[in-house]
Amino acid sequence: MDENEIKNKILSSKTKTEASKKIFNYSNRTTLSKIDDYLNKFEMIGFFKKKKIEKKCLNCETLINRRNKFCSQSCSAIYNNKNRQLTDDTKNKIRKTLKGRKRVEIRSKGKTTTTNCKNCNNEFQSLNYKLKRGQSNFCSRNCYQEFRYKNKKDIKYLQKLNRIKYNYGLSEEEYLKLFENQNHICPICKVKLNTVKACVDHDHITGKVRGILCDKCNKGIGHFEDNIKLFENVIIYLNK
Repeated sequence: MDENEIKNKILSSKTKTEASKKIFNYSNRTTLSKIDDYLNKFEMIGFFKKKKIEKKCLNCETLINRRNKFCSQSCSAIYNNKNRQLTDDTKNKIRKTLKGRKRVEIRSKGKTTTTNCKNCNNEFQSLNYKLKRGQSNFCSRNCYQEFRYKNKKDIKYLQKLNRIKYNYGLSEEEYLKLFENQNHICPICKVKLNTVKACVDHDHITGKVRGILCDKCNKGIGHFEDNIKLFENVIIYLNK
């Protein structure tokens, strides 16, 4: 191979290994050392040295000789604050902290759609990824707190539902359905269950729920241990 051909192949290649593969069809220590000899011969020392990468910082556009995107950590923080996805509440918080400083326009990144607030029913813009997760239901923090205060349940009532679920396996819907089937009346003494303490009546042998009774009737059945003969004896006794 002529020297001119070798020189052209070295000039057309980007690295020493690439040049050795073009000239010798393979690359190892001996071929790389021969390429160094060719570079000395052709006065091309430092031809394959890594060139410094000159970049501009994405925030302040100063020249940087590195592979990073920013010249400093502060520039990266400012750039990320500009381009990250933000809600209106977080924007207001950042604007309050930036009072007296050089203000920067903060824009939310991502597609938005108009939805109705769960509390005030007003239309507001919300990000699509939040709607898919079911996070964006309220237009502001105040609306969220108002809705939560209006719809909060009594702690004692929730504790009672948890006990019914644990003891009898009834959900809240099933428990309320029993009230509706009985028209909110005790089937024994015909007292309204809204005015009196209501209890779930069940069979102690099978565990099956029979209905809802008032506290007195439930205790009475419990004292007689669900025995029909004892109730018949009570009827005979009272008819004397």
